[in-house]
Formats: sequence, structure tokens, C-alpha cells
Amino acid sequence: MPTSSMMRSQKQRFEITGEDGNTTAMATLTVLPGKAKDVSMDDYLRQNIDRWRMQVGLGPLAEEAKVGDYLKSVPGLPDEARCLDVNGTLSSTVGVLVPYSRAVWVYKLSGDPMVVGKERDVFLKLLPAWQ
Repeated sequence: MPTSSMMRSQKQRFEITGEDGNTTAMATLTVLPGKAKDVSMDDYLRQNIDRWRMQVGLGPLAEEAKVGDYLKSVPGLPDEARCLDVNGTLSSTVGVLVPYSRAVWVYKLSGDPMVVGKERDVFLKLLPAWQ
């Protein structure tokens, strides 16, 4: 039986270089199979938030933390789309989850905090046209 990581389909990937020519960030679009029926959307979002937090050197959310407090909507995307900014000292991530009927599209900008911070707003504005 294939695992979810085997079923992952990375559709596009772009590297962004900082003004200094040495720092970079990566913008990706990945399509994941839909969440399991027995997992609530809050739990599914929490799993992604915790994974991204770990990738930038932060710990998982506290059990009592409300997932919705960390997520924002994204203009131009479906109402269900949610954005999360995760900032570590060596790496940052802007992640956007867009659930569709049988899949979740994951847009992600991650890398050097200076590059991610500078490109964040442009990245979010491009998402409605990026498919």
C-alpha cells in the first residue's frame, strides 16, 4: 500500500535568490491526497503547522493552542484556503493549504528569513494564478 509521501505530487518548484546572491528561498506547489475521513480538519491543519514549525527549528503547538489563531485567509483563493507564517532564526516558511474535493494543494515559500520576508506578499498575490 503506498504511503502518503509516495502519493505526493510536486507540480512546480522555483528558487528565489536574495539580493546578496547567496541567500535563497524555494517556492513550491505540491498536491497531497485528501485528508483521511477520520481526521478532523483542525487535526489535519495542526499536523501541517507542527511539521512546518519543526522545519524552522520551533516546537509543535501547545495542545491547548487553537489552530485558527495561527491561520489567515488568502485574498483571491477559496474561502477554505488558510495561510500560516512560521519564522525561525535560520529559516522561515509561508505555507498555504487549499483543500479541494480529493486533494489538498500546498503552496509553500521557505528558506532564508530575509528572502521569505521580502518575497512573502508577492508570493501570496501570485497564488490565485499559480496552478
